[in-house]
Amino acid sequence: MKKWAGAAIAYLMLVMAGYAAYDSFLAKPEPIPHDIEIENHE
Repeated sequence: MKKWAGAAIAYLMLVMAGYAAYDSFLAKPEPIPHDIEIENHE
């Protein structure tokens, strides 16, 4: 049972990491809002 729980947690971690990487990859083409904010503050 514990092995299955560990495997399930590891799988979820991989899925979340993959989703985060995929999401950030899709967001890259757009200009980064933080750069615009820094320019406005100056």
